[in-house]
Amino acid sequence: MLTPTLLAFALLPGCALLMHPGADRPLAPVVEDTVVASRERAVATRARRIRDVPDLSDQDRILDGAGNYEAMCAICHLPPGVHPSATSERSSVAGRSER
Repeated sequence: MLTPTLLAFALLPGCALLMHPGADRPLAPVVEDTVVASRERAVATRARRIRDVPDLSDQDRILDGAGNYEAMCAICHLPPGVHPSATSERSSVAGRSER
């Protein structure tokens, strides 16, 4: 019997032929639209559950966030005011504005 999990694993190689999984190439428009719609829906669904919004002007929170961005995001998305690097120029996400 072909379960949904087995079906997903069976289709995975075919999907890999249709789209490149790396962030260094743009996605096909239909795939990009699907990813954006899925992300927006996921955020909207979870945002409805947030009741107590933390103080976003808290200096410690800002410093923690800046450190996290520097450690995990800046290599591709670049820090404010920084010109593209050899690494970021190869990334399709560098300099791209979010929808």
